[in-house]
Amino acid sequence: MDYALSPHPGPLPRGEGERSSGSWKISNAVLAARTWSSTKLWKLFPLPEGEGKGEGKAFFRMSRNVVDQDDSRVFHHAMSSLPEPIASLIAALNRLPGIGPRSAERIALHLVQAEGESVRQLAQAILTARERIQTCSSCGALTEIQPCALCADPRRDGTVVCLVEQPVDIISIEKSGTFHGKYHVLGGKISPLNGVEPEDLRITELEARLGKEGIKEIIIALGTDVEGDATSFYLARRLTDKGATISRIAHGLPAGSGLEFADELTLSHALEGRREIK
Repeated sequence: MDYALSPHPGPLPRGEGERSSGSWKISNAVLAARTWSSTKLWKLFPLPEGEGKGEGKAFFRMSRNVVDQDDSRVFHHAMSSLPEPIASLIAALNRLPGIGPRSAERIALHLVQAEGESVRQLAQAILTARERIQTCSSCGALTEIQPCALCADPRRDGTVVCLVEQPVDIISIEKSGTFHGKYHVLGGKISPLNGVEPEDLRITELEARLGKEGIKEIIIALGTDVEGDATSFYLARRLTDKGATISRIAHGLPAGSGLEFADELTLSHALEGRREIK
């Protein structure tokens, strides 16, 4: 779908565009430098049917990739017209995962116009969580007490340990409600290109648990990318003589999906991981 940006009323900078037959011809750089207003980074509208070709007389046409490429430049350009405290808040929010420039701007403008008490409560909640939450000394999960509730729960099967990359992966598996063993957070994946070696991961701590907790099976629940596969094969070789069975979660078709939506590698994993119907 083509998108259009409502034209800015001012003239274009020298060398960055020209007027021709009543319509603007502008480069990606100009699109990146223009803003709809001091408080809106972009105001995009779908073009009417049949208006996706040629030079528009009422719109500056752009494709989505232009917006993505120039989004950062527009973000900083728009912030220059905002008060410094708001600009600093937007920049801080934009560093959070999952929050882009436009989302950061909306959140910041909401916060500066909200009641002072609600903002103080939010700030206090963030500080309290950061100060009180730590990693479990045994499994590495996020917790407030030592050991964490998962490790201290006598109802969980301590002979089966699920190995995950990050603490947030535990939350995802717990939501499934199908695993009732314990966990071990590896803290990353082996990636020589990024400087992550086996010594940087919590493999030694896992070996120590194998020696004292009577673990019979380790389920490797890592991703299927290159680093995940390499880490899984390394762990399988390193832990194979520790007296525990090493397994890996199955990979294949997602629930509710059809074969026409699966790529070749996914289908290959699904066929290799087949099992008997009982």
